[in-house]
Amino acid sequence: MRLFYGIEISEDVKEWMASLTRELQRRGVSAANWSAPSLMHVTVVFLGEVPEQRMDDFSSPAKAVADMQSPFQLTLDHVGLFGGSRVLWVGFTEDAGYRELQSLCLELSQALRDRTGFVPDARPFRPHVTLARKLDMKSSPIVGEFSLNGSKQIPVRDLCLFESTRVNGQLVYPVRSRFGFEK
Repeated sequence: MRLFYGIEISEDVKEWMASLTRELQRRGVSAANWSAPSLMHVTVVFLGEVPEQRMDDFSSPAKAVADMQSPFQLTLDHVGLFGGSRVLWVGFTEDAGYRELQSLCLELSQALRDRTGFVPDARPFRPHVTLARKLDMKSSPIVGEFSLNGSKQIPVRDLCLFESTRVNGQLVYPVRSRFGFEK
C-alpha cells in the first residue's frame, strides 16, 4: 500500500482552489497534469510503500501525536512554484497555524522513527496544496505575476492516513484512518 499522512481539505476550500485553477488557466497557465479537487490535501509525512500487514503499526504513532495536538487553522494566501518551476502550488501564511503544522510534522516524524523505525524524508517540510504538475515553462512568468484575491482558511481538527491507489484507472486518496486532535 502507498500511504501518507495528511490534512484533509473541506469541499468549500477545494471548490475555491478549483476556481483558482480555472482563473490561472484563463490567464494562460498551462500544465500537463492539473490536480482534481478530490485529490487536494496537505501532505504532512509521506510513507511510500508499506506492506498491508504493517498498516496497524503506523496508527499508534499518529494517534499518540494527535492526542497531544489541539485543533488549529491554516490560511492559504499565495501561489508558488517548485521543481525548476514545474510544480504549481498554493501556500500558507507563516502564522501560528503554520507553526502548529510544522510542529505536527516534526512530532509525527519523531514518533514514526521511535515506534516503527521509519525514517521520513530528510528534505525540509514545505507545506502546500498542489494545483498542477509538469507546468509549461512559458507559464512561469504568468504565475510569478499572479496574486490571490484574498485568502482561504482551512480548519485542521485531525490527521488522516491516506492511501494513494487507483480505482478503475483513476487516482484516488481514500482516508484509511483518522486521528482526531484531543488536546
